[in-house]
Amino acid sequence: MASEMETGKLTAPQSTQILSTLAQGPYAETIRIVTEPDSELGQAYTTLKSLFDQTKKIYSQQAPFLSADELNIREPEHRATIRTTNLATFVSSVFGGQDVGFYELNDNFIQTFTPDGVPLEWEPGQLYLNLKTQMYLSAVSQDEQERTKEDILEDLFPANLEDLLAGRHMDTELSESERELVRASEERRESLLNENHDVESIRKSKCSTS
Repeated sequence: MASEMETGKLTAPQSTQILSTLAQGPYAETIRIVTEPDSELGQAYTTLKSLFDQTKKIYSQQAPFLSADELNIREPEHRATIRTTNLATFVSSVFGGQDVGFYELNDNFIQTFTPDGVPLEWEPGQLYLNLKTQMYLSAVSQDEQERTKEDILEDLFPANLEDLLAGRHMDTELSESERELVRASEERRESLLNENHDVESIRKSKCSTS
């Protein structure tokens, strides 16, 4: 296993390049880079993404997101590098659509978007809420969905969200933005529970708001 310093040297440049590539242009241009691998920019991105994926496999053969704890990485600087790597995985998966499933994105959202010991801020909190809503809509749209919507909502909008957020910074109380997120999550859960299954109308009304 590589040392903490080696981990940072191997993953940081590629992670930064991926994030820079996906964030530098208009949305339509970013989509073309990801979906048109034969174009000049698409070829460069595909090569970079392939190298990034191969490098990650040095540390994890199966899991798409790296765990600083499982890699026994303690230094804050190197833990931040792992978070940047996971952020690149998250963002590239959202644009690429194939690498990581909704549920894995959901499970790894908070630790990816929030540094150790820091409260979840308002903007990523809203992104988190909308991601969960999209996941719910995707689930209830499946023709052969065997789970009830109550079960799906319990997974996506858990009653213990406050505890999950508090566990990220146990020495401090929930921030105002986190308390608001807990309230918004409860309201979104109840709203979806009482909505019909008109997926498009729900998507427009819920996921277009910030």
